[in-house]
Amino acid sequence: MSESTFRRLGALIGQIPAAGSDAAESLDEITGPWAEAVGSEIASHTSIALEGSELFVLADTPVWGHLLTQQKHSILKHLKITNPGINRISVKVRPQSPDRVPLPVNRPPRPLDSSSSRALAQSACSVKTTGLRNVLLRISRHGES
Repeated sequence: MSESTFRRLGALIGQIPAAGSDAAESLDEITGPWAEAVGSEIASHTSIALEGSELFVLADTPVWGHLLTQQKHSILKHLKITNPGINRISVKVRPQSPDRVPLPVNRPPRPLDSSSSRALAQSACSVKTTGLRNVLLRISRHGES
């Protein structure tokens, strides 16, 4: 078994920084032109990754994602001046974090007008199902005094 498919771990680890540094260098080369192409405000709301000839853009919110999607062709044209290897831009929106979800507002319900309240109470009298009748009566008591 002179030709083993196994390799020493030390030999593999030695190859990792070289592969990672190439990606980091190419990302460093595109970060400046990206900010120049889209402007500092948009650049501050995006993250970018370069894989081969495709630039992946992750936008903070759907608003920024939509804006970038609309301007994708002009941005690509601008980027090709300094990085001719970029042939495509893919825009995705970062998933919304749980802390950005609006909380429901606990407001007391608006009182019913007196005619609606009377109509609910009258309807409740003709309902045979006890549970539904009780709910209708309870709702009818939310009328204006």
